[in-house]
Amino acid sequence: NKIIVVALSAIEAALAVDADRYAVLVEEYDGLEAIEDLQSHSSNEVYRKAHEIMETYFADQEEDEEEDADGPLMDEDAPNFTFDKPAVANTFSQPQAIPSTGFNFSFN
Repeated sequence: NKIIVVALSAIEAALAVDADRYAVLVEEYDGLEAIEDLQSHSSNEVYRKAHEIMETYFADQEEDEEEDADGPLMDEDAPNFTFDKPAVANTFSQPQAIPSTGFNFSFN
């Protein structure tokens, strides 16, 4: 736990120096997901540090992800689209034979 807290403290210190620059690096190297995962860590100290970093430096990303998870916001006055079932039956439910000549993927 101590190593994780020290690592999170180092990330927090870098973000405090130049949040824009280091936030991009944290995101590029999947650090954002790791920090989010640490918010469910069994150690309260790790949880608090990860939560503090997320709230201070990445609060906008969390809100964007929540909106994406809920789907796009719909304007009730906008037209809605409906899709009917295809008229052709699903032919993939039956096993398909492989052509005896094989497949040709060349574009010559």
